[in-house]
Order: sequence, then structure tokens, then C-alpha cells
Amino acid sequence: MLLFNALIAIGGLVATAVFGLLLYQMYLSLRLNREALDLARESTQRQLRAYVGVQDFKCGGCGDNAGVDEVFIRVSNDGLTPAMNTFARIGWNVGDAGCGASDSSFSYNYSQARYLKSFRTLPKDAKDATAFDPNREVIQQARTSGGRLCVYGTVNYKTIFNDLGERETRFCFWYTRGSERVLCEDHNDQN
Repeated sequence: MLLFNALIAIGGLVATAVFGLLLYQMYLSLRLNREALDLARESTQRQLRAYVGVQDFKCGGCGDNAGVDEVFIRVSNDGLTPAMNTFARIGWNVGDAGCGASDSSFSYNYSQARYLKSFRTLPKDAKDATAFDPNREVIQQARTSGGRLCVYGTVNYKTIFNDLGERETRFCFWYTRGSERVLCEDHNDQN
């Protein structure tokens, strides 16, 4: 009888161990399913969300082919859903070699912010622009000192996916002494 009870006890332990192993495998399966669902959600958001890009930037006073008081940025939404609350910011600096350079400690301070001319919510495949006031003081300082003029900014917007928060597309240009516009090495999403 003692042997029989021992076999039942051993069988119970084996059954408990098998049941525990099955529970652990079910937990792992649930975790993998949740990770797969999260990956599918992220992939869907990447495919469907708004992508606002800078199509053109002109600064006439800086040397671009535009009117002397003309500073504008043209953007487009190349995503599949609208970009909401879309606005652009701009900043100016002269002589600081850190602007637009990788691993620099340059401080990007923005002096102006503007909503787009036609759309606050930029639909799919739409293009729009906004204008800024030229910073004549900084432009003149660059000309008289022979320093390089740095013009930088962002286009900010929200997507239909609230959990992504506000998105930002950066732009940054150097203007050389000959008024040639050059993309910054860093702090721009155009290269």
C-alpha cells in the first residue's frame, strides 16, 4: 500500500510539473502574441501615418532666387492620412560653425512660428507653404562679417495616431559668402 501511495504522489508531482510547464508555455505564447500585435500596430501606423516633408525653401535676402523680403517654406504630406495642426518654425544664426554639424552643442532657438497658408490640417498628397519675416539684422551681420549664415527650422504636425505625439521634420541650411545654399550635415531630414 505504501508503494501505491508513493506512486500516486509521484504521479501527482509529475502531473503538477507538466501542468506548470503548460501554463508557462501558454504565458510565453500570450506574450509573443502581444508582441506580434504591437509590431502589427506599429507597422500599420508607419504605413498609414502622415509624413510631412520640406519640398522647397527660399530666402531672397540670403541669396536664393526670390524677392529680397521673401522667406518661405513649401511642404507636402506624402503620407496616407492627414497631418493635423501643421506649423513651421524658423531660426537664424551667423558665424556659429556648430549649426548643422554632427555632435555639436549648437542651441536651436526659433524666432518665428507660422501656420501654413491654406491648411492647418494638411491632407494626403497636399502641398502648402508659409512665409516668414527675414531677419535682416542677422543677414546683414553675415554679409558685413563675412560669416556663414545659418537658417534652420522645423515643420511640426500631429498624426491621426495620438500615441505617436507631435512629429517634427527639420531643415537646416548654410549660406556661404557667395550666397550658395548648402544643406547642413545634421539637423535636417532632407538628406
